[in-house]
Amino acid sequence: MFLLSYGQFNDVVRQENARGVPGAIVVPPYDGLARGDHWQIDGYRLYGRFIKTGVQGGHPVLTLTATRDNFAVGAPSEAYVKTIAAGLEEAYPCMRKSEILDYLGGAEGIQGSIAPDVLAGWILGR
Repeated sequence: MFLLSYGQFNDVVRQENARGVPGAIVVPPYDGLARGDHWQIDGYRLYGRFIKTGVQGGHPVLTLTATRDNFAVGAPSEAYVKTIAAGLEEAYPCMRKSEILDYLGGAEGIQGSIAPDVLAGWILGR
């Protein structure tokens, strides 16, 4: 989890939707983010839905997700898997690499798409 300024969050939304940065403000006003619980930006297919998952230190905790639910799930790249694994290690320091491997190995998009030995190599560095 990262504490971002309003402008930084706007930039992340633009970047994740292949829009230039810097650019126009596309996220709802901060007061709306603090009060509401979900939003959608018209015209942003990939990551145009925000969901507030909580509040920490007086700041809304937001996640960015797809605006529709019927995307085909594909296998993630090695770089993406390594980023997710590193994020799990950071967020859950007591989680062993073997547990991360088990967790990700059962995830939709990985299970049946990435060979277990390949996934182990990515996560365990073999």
